[in-house]
Amino acid sequence: MSSAASEAPSLPTPTPPTSIPPISAAESEAAVRHLWATFDSGAFSAAATLFTPTASYVDTLYGKPFAGIDAITGHLTAMESAFPSQFRFILDDVAPGGACAGARWHVETPGGRTVPFSRGASMYSLVREGGDVRFQEAWDFPEPTVKAAGATLLLLRGVSALVGRFPGLLK
Repeated sequence: MSSAASEAPSLPTPTPPTSIPPISAAESEAAVRHLWATFDSGAFSAAATLFTPTASYVDTLYGKPFAGIDAITGHLTAMESAFPSQFRFILDDVAPGGACAGARWHVETPGGRTVPFSRGASMYSLVREGGDVRFQEAWDFPEPTVKAAGATLLLLRGVSALVGRFPGLLK
């Protein structure tokens, strides 16, 4: 057998698949700050470009999530037409965490006074889409206008007693 016949043909070295770099804390903070700067400018609907086409936006003031870019755009457009232009969104804190981030915020009058019942917190899931960091999921938890903590605890106590007495209720 000749040596040429026993040699394996030379194959090109496979190139490893390109990996998508993880989202850094700095990138998630920049994305959150950009979102809130867009809100503060009054151009709520422009913020829709920061979401993926399949994103979900949960505003706990509403009964169901805004699923997909069309629903999110509709919600943001409605906010844009309803929100008083002289008010400002103030981003108090950002908790960047790479693919997840959080924010604490409030609304102020032109004189710098906090609008009653305007504080809130938000949580975000971010993904890299192309070269951009985009929002895949957003949760807004605005301050409730009715403070029902005492009533809520009383209700929980009653539910706990019922479940303790009738464990089959949770099945």
